[in-house]
Amino acid sequence: HAYPQFVGHKQLHNELTEQVLQLKEKLETGQMVASVTLANFLKDWLQTHIIQEDKKYGQFICQTVVV
Repeated sequence: HAYPQFVGHKQLHNELTEQVLQLKEKLETGQMVASVTLANFLKDWLQTHIIQEDKKYGQFICQTVVV
């Protein structure tokens, strides 16, 4: 849809994927991951990315896509 912020937005998703994979590896290898750390990670992702960045993308799509 030619979102002008696509490259940066995609990079944020790539970084999230990398963070999730690192957490997954820690859990699979028996390393301790504090539940507070995991909760803060998810909260930060929800508050900063989904509510702010994905909302911008959604607004762009709504303005550019004609149904």
